[in-house]
Amino acid sequence: MSEKILEDSKSIKRMSNSDPGTAGDRAEESWAELLRKWIPVGYRVETKGIILGSDGQMSPQIDIVVLDPSYPVGLISDKLYLAPAVVAAFECKLTLRSLHIDEALKTSAILERMMRLEGRRAGEFFYGMLAHSHSWQGPKSNPIGVIESAFSAGYGYSESPAELLDFLCVADLGTWLNFPMLWGGMVETVYMGQHEDQSKIKDSPYYSDPVARMVTHVLGRMGAGKIAKYLDAIGAAGVGVGAGREWPNVKTVDIPVNIRSYSVAQNAVRSESASSEQSGLRKADG
Repeated sequence: MSEKILEDSKSIKRMSNSDPGTAGDRAEESWAELLRKWIPVGYRVETKGIILGSDGQMSPQIDIVVLDPSYPVGLISDKLYLAPAVVAAFECKLTLRSLHIDEALKTSAILERMMRLEGRRAGEFFYGMLAHSHSWQGPKSNPIGVIESAFSAGYGYSESPAELLDFLCVADLGTWLNFPMLWGGMVETVYMGQHEDQSKIKDSPYYSDPVARMVTHVLGRMGAGKIAKYLDAIGAAGVGVGAGREWPNVKTVDIPVNIRSYSVAQNAVRSESASSEQSGLRKADG
């Protein structure tokens, strides 16, 4: 799956010099096409629009939305998507930069607060980020370190784990999944991502195909647990590592996992050999 996305990316990049706007649209459509092939029957994947709350509040521009099967067909062309029936939303980037992650973390908090005003429980909506590639390509660049630093810096935008970006998928690098868990009676979240040394070694236990990992996660979040478990069993979900953040004043109801979700316990296994704790962040392996 990642190879198809990367093929699209090369074609889009060749075209971007002459028509940047079209390149962006094609990047979004390539992700939308992939999602249409994998999400459960009945859901609709649409590109470009704004989510509208029942109080009149409008979201920032959204690249891709997934609509509940109950969504009225006659309203889809309006590109104003009614918040109660939006299951998921995604931001798409052709070449990921630090600023994009920061903006996505802010948007994630805005969208989740909109959904809570609609009476939706934590976990009934999720927001992720999709990128064909990234800007940190130099010989001394550390893209994994840059991404993890951006996550740490962005925690300040969220008042609870439910407001965090659900995942980040970079097709030629890796996928980071936000996993909530309870540890010692405390709510903790971990962005499970790629192992810096072994993420590109296919024989390594830490290797996973970035897009396959993302698809497995999305299916689980949308209630397709049987398919998600199958993909996990054949190694599609992979194994991740990351730094955890504790939420001492957060109740368990704010963990963004509901009864339809793929069990985080199967993926977020806490490492007993975790090392030092700094500023509420600690290492986890799962």
